[in-house]
Amino acid sequence: MDATTVLSLVSALLADTSIFGAAKRAKLEALLAEKPPIGGMIVQLLALTPKFDWVNPEITDEHFPTVEPNLDGAQLEHYGKSMSSTAVLADFKSRGRRAATAAETLLYGIMNPEEQRKYWIVGLGQVWLYPGIGDYVVVLDEHDRERYASLYAFARDWYASYRFLSFPQ
Repeated sequence: MDATTVLSLVSALLADTSIFGAAKRAKLEALLAEKPPIGGMIVQLLALTPKFDWVNPEITDEHFPTVEPNLDGAQLEHYGKSMSSTAVLADFKSRGRRAATAAETLLYGIMNPEEQRKYWIVGLGQVWLYPGIGDYVVVLDEHDRERYASLYAFARDWYASYRFLSFPQ
């Protein structure tokens, strides 16, 4: 998906006043006026859309440099057992798959809100080193029917109920 398509998606969301609060609309309009949505702006645009009730403020272009998102061949992988991040990535590699970037994970959540309500969705394809703490990845989660774009530690075992977003290599 190119920047023009993302801008069209965001513009359509802005037009629907029933789903977009005034504060978020003003912030997004200021961001669009400041810099057109190219390159690194995709992560910010996706994070600011009204489809998420909360976005971790550390999900930024600085922390997750944009690789242009492309949802062709997107697949939610479910293992039915606890898995480490490295085990999931090794399985992806053995099957010719790759993990989703931050932008792809966010875009998938925007385009598939009901999937996020059913499962927590992990994007292992882009890691941010939180200074002094460790590596973090974008996770789409849900709490009390509210949709979150969160960060969780990469070095962990993920519960059996989690799904991992992958794409063909």
